[in-house]
Amino acid sequence: MTAADELNAKPAWYNTLTSNCTNIIFYMARLVSDDRLPWDYRIWVSGWLPNYLYDAGMLDANPENRGQPWSMDTWYERTHINPKVKGFQNSNDIHGSEFSRQIRQSIPIPPLADSQNIAEANAKSAAQASH
Repeated sequence: MTAADELNAKPAWYNTLTSNCTNIIFYMARLVSDDRLPWDYRIWVSGWLPNYLYDAGMLDANPENRGQPWSMDTWYERTHINPKVKGFQNSNDIHGSEFSRQIRQSIPIPPLADSQNIAEANAKSAAQASH
């Protein structure tokens, strides 16, 4: 929320080198990893962040906890959304939550998502208790 407020006060623009989709995600990943992620050339090269996060151990190597660990090729195959959305048409009956659910099929939920849900529930309980 602080970052959103800062953007509202002082807009920041997309910059291919310093503020692009890859390094912004990297900055967010560093926040959740307590700055344990080392710098790497792949942060500055669009399209290479998933490989970097995989090598850095930020993607679960065996998300199904059985069988062979996922390779990076498996991650690319499972996260490619085009085949998952073929049935969708540009119509008003498609809701964002349904689209979001559809594109995340067969992709494990990161542990952080569970932590975030728990944190949000705790915050809500604390807010209700204080009223």
